[in-house]
Amino acid sequence: MNRNGSWARLGSGEEVFVPDVQIYSDKPEYTLHPVHGWIHLAVEDGDGKFVGWARPEIAGHSSVIEWMRATQYVMLCKCKACESLRWREKLP
Repeated sequence: MNRNGSWARLGSGEEVFVPDVQIYSDKPEYTLHPVHGWIHLAVEDGDGKFVGWARPEIAGHSSVIEWMRATQYVMLCKCKACESLRWREKLP
């Protein structure tokens, strides 16, 4: 990440600016979003602002794919990478 953050494409297909701040604990007001690359989760606060990124372990999962399965996350992005991942991993 650069310039104190970077643009990231979410599983919804939306592109957002995520600050280069690692979040180490989950809070009830946080909403987690998978980020293309499927290594990190973007963290949105209760006011709808992205406040940083987190490893899936803060939500009790060893990978973003495992987190997506457990939460039954539905990817809305229609890019080829997401379509391939959805098919390969049998995600909704």
